[in-house]
Amino acid sequence: MSAEMKSFSLVCLCLQLVVISRGISVPSSSTYQFELDSSGYYTRNGTRFFAVGVNYWPGSAGVDMWNQWPEQEIQHDLDVIKNIGFNTLRVFLRWDIFEPSPGVLNRTSVAQLEDLLTWISSRGLVAHVSCFVGFMSSGYFWPSWKGSANLFASQMMQNRSVEYAYSMAQVAGRHPGAILCLEYGNELDVTTEAANAPEEAVEQWARMVTDAYKRGFKDSGNALPVLVITGTDRAVCHDKFNLGRVDVDLTSVHGYPVKDWQPIKDWTDMTDPLALHLLPFYTAVTRSYGPVMVQEFSTIYTSSPPADQDTYLRGMLPLAWHEGSNGFMWWCLRDISWRGYPYNNNPIEWHLGLIQASNDTVRPGLEAYVDFARNLSRGSIAVPTPPAQGSAVRIFWPTMYASEGNDAADSARRGAILYYLLHVADMPTRIARVSDLSPFVPSYAEPLIVPCYNLTAQDIPKLISFAKAGGHVILSGLAPLQWKVPGFAEFVGLQPGVINKDMNITVELDGHAFSFHAYPDDTRYDYTPSGARVIAADQRGQGCVFVNSVGPGKVIAVVPSVEDTITSGNLLGRER
Repeated sequence: MSAEMKSFSLVCLCLQLVVISRGISVPSSSTYQFELDSSGYYTRNGTRFFAVGVNYWPGSAGVDMWNQWPEQEIQHDLDVIKNIGFNTLRVFLRWDIFEPSPGVLNRTSVAQLEDLLTWISSRGLVAHVSCFVGFMSSGYFWPSWKGSANLFASQMMQNRSVEYAYSMAQVAGRHPGAILCLEYGNELDVTTEAANAPEEAVEQWARMVTDAYKRGFKDSGNALPVLVITGTDRAVCHDKFNLGRVDVDLTSVHGYPVKDWQPIKDWTDMTDPLALHLLPFYTAVTRSYGPVMVQEFSTIYTSSPPADQDTYLRGMLPLAWHEGSNGFMWWCLRDISWRGYPYNNNPIEWHLGLIQASNDTVRPGLEAYVDFARNLSRGSIAVPTPPAQGSAVRIFWPTMYASEGNDAADSARRGAILYYLLHVADMPTRIARVSDLSPFVPSYAEPLIVPCYNLTAQDIPKLISFAKAGGHVILSGLAPLQWKVPGFAEFVGLQPGVINKDMNITVELDGHAFSFHAYPDDTRYDYTPSGARVIAADQRGQGCVFVNSVGPGKVIAVVPSVEDTITSGNLLGRER
């Protein structure tokens, strides 16, 4: 054990003595209660537990909570959370406050955390504890001693992160009845730290912190390993904390009906059916990798007409639940009245509260979430079951969705519009990754639609095998780069030809005319059949849609990008 680690452990022991000296009893329970079952849901002592609640900062202090410490307000808010019918809250440890100097914990703040966890446990509530909070509400709060060192890539910061994670897990481990899970930190995937770090460094940091959390929690006397959640915004939309590559128990998803925060811009407002399908789509993709929780959501614009907010919530929540979310957390409990940094620069945070400060009642239009949460926590809403084999349309999600020619936001945009349109057509969907293709022998009757991704050597061989076994595949958007992968030419039965500068085309198919203008890399190529046959051509007779037989399977290849055409200004015609 390093000298710094020994110092941390000694500090934690002293803090425990401080807590006892203040007359605050440490919960007597010595066992942690939560696990994840095979379906990705929380269980508490073997019984399913559906986490519903809020992200929490006190309204009077916001992110300055640990400096101001409005104790009576906090305890009152916990009572409000309990009385509403919630069971969970997410709390945030500002790293700059909890570790003001390298290797030195702030004893006052840790004692406050001990108090908070005791109050949470005494009310039968549980908490997500987000430890590495250096980014919050568009403000940055990294410790001053970090300097310019990168959180993920710097060896010094990796070492400090491990020791800090271990110490915070020890504190949390002394209050097992108050803990649902430990979290890396708030939306680390959208920070400049992540943007400036290699993906391999992010993955290594995550592995090290996960291990430190579990060791620290265990060393506090808990038999079950603590659950660890990412705290990420939407890994499906960002190129760091890639899904399937981070060592974590479950992944968080955050989502709001705000156009500027979404990869798809072509929708009207929160009542637009497309808007309420976005967060469920991110949930579905994330769930295909493992357990997922909708950790942040709201209508954002709580001053919007109550009927609009009600429409959004009653549409979005059941869809996200159907796609496998094991819990829901509103952002946030109260409006923030404090006007210090970052709220002085970010007024959108002033009016996000679920409840009204004047009387602690739920804001008009937001009752739909409270009703949903109460029913969920009581077990009154049935756990969703997947579509029957053969009844769904599968949406393919590429292995390298954020690299090798793919941009994460573009991948999400293309998949989301397809997901939405299939739902409009009342077609059940399921996300399919390469790992899902081989075992699905009974489901070859389910068509597999591949949006306009750059398919790579990790994906194409599996798609070929799927078709040879009798599967039907629809490819949107062809690019010559894919012909570099062995077997792709035989898969589609086509050979790429010359560039065609006629980008705006009309295609007749099944008695209907469809217009297209988008292509991979903004370049249209002509293609020559080498086994495939033309089933639709443009206005000049150039083949644009082809079908190829691959054993008993079929491959339909569409030259233009259907998804990019729809999401680049064709708002009124998207459903068609």
